[in-house]
Amino acid sequence: MKSLLFWKIMFGFWLTFIAVNQFGWLVVRVFSEPRPSYYRTMAEKMGPVQLGAVKAALESGGLRAVEKLQAAWAEDIRDDIEIHAIDPDARDVAPERGYLWVTAVARNGTHYLVTYELPAWSGDWSVIEALNPRDELLAMGMVGALFFSAGLAFYLTRPVQRIRKGFARLAGGDLSTRLLPSVGRRRDEIADLAKDFDTMAERLQQLVLMRDQLLHDVSHELRSPLARLNQAIALVRQDPANTDLSLQRIETEIRRLDELVGELLSLARAESGESSGDQYFDLHELIQTVVANVNYEARAQGVVVNFSSASPQEGLVRGNVELMRRTLENVLRNALRVSAAGQAIDVDLSTPDGTQFLVRVTDSGPGVPGNKLDKMFEPFVRIGNNNTNKGYGLGLAIARRGIVALGGNIEARNRQPRGLEVRITLPVHSLGTAAG
Repeated sequence: MKSLLFWKIMFGFWLTFIAVNQFGWLVVRVFSEPRPSYYRTMAEKMGPVQLGAVKAALESGGLRAVEKLQAAWAEDIRDDIEIHAIDPDARDVAPERGYLWVTAVARNGTHYLVTYELPAWSGDWSVIEALNPRDELLAMGMVGALFFSAGLAFYLTRPVQRIRKGFARLAGGDLSTRLLPSVGRRRDEIADLAKDFDTMAERLQQLVLMRDQLLHDVSHELRSPLARLNQAIALVRQDPANTDLSLQRIETEIRRLDELVGELLSLARAESGESSGDQYFDLHELIQTVVANVNYEARAQGVVVNFSSASPQEGLVRGNVELMRRTLENVLRNALRVSAAGQAIDVDLSTPDGTQFLVRVTDSGPGVPGNKLDKMFEPFVRIGNNNTNKGYGLGLAIARRGIVALGGNIEARNRQPRGLEVRITLPVHSLGTAAG
């Protein structure tokens, strides 16, 4: 039954509402002070007047005078009054409870007891009577509770049905499904659930698009060296004299393919956060080692890589040291690629707030166009022309995934008047924390 939750909520609240209504009615009846009914109050006021009139008639004219007096009364009023002759020597002539009474003596000496019956007192009730309020009140409560329960059940189950349908569409492959616009102006947990669903769907859509783009870019990057390999093989078949030249071309293209596959594997490892277990390493020492290695390549271009640190050396980083080393090398080599002879690359390490390392890598190159700053860390995105960018556009993508795997963040911004600054933040682990 598709609407089972709706009926559960509706009937549950309906029965609960009726039970609470009945219980409240019982409590009011039990603990409220009994009050006389309207008819009882009027009878207590009119009864003495009517008894006085009957007594006067008996004393002046006897029973005939009473008959003449009651002839003008309504029948129900006449039925409430009874007249009995009594023994004047009787000691107790008072009637039972629930009557008003007087005595009168006619002219012939007969004594009479005149009684007036009072209506029932409204406070005289039982528990069974208390559980059965007036029919119109019970009907109004049941109808009102039914509408209230149905409205509440609809309010709660309608967005659940929409979320269920949204999951069905998402499972069917419609990654553009969004639920937040459908919940209206709700500001409750259901709206938060719809927001989280939209975030999940958007992330899935991005991952699928990134996967498709990655496959497209990989196939594009592989197509060029494979085409050159086929061309080299075709040249050898056409003219065996070109064998040496073709073999050199084949070796070059195989080397490029090997480099591309290696970078793709590094990207996959960084994406999955692959690690051989928790490791704690000295970031200061690691940066010194990487800077020294890159300086060998930089000096051949006439570029200098400088390193300065204002960070306490006892701070450690938790994660894969090899992943961090590869990340730093990619960032520095990207800066080296856009640097000219006579320029310098500065690497600065600090801990501004004591809880995070801040690594700043700055160069004096041409910088990056503003509309490409956010895309420069994506796979196969090349910044610059063919002369300044000879890689596959995977270095910075590997760097970003490596930093994220270490629990940090990486971003880039242009310097003024020229140059690029890459900022890397990583959490600090003290020696005491690492030892524990």
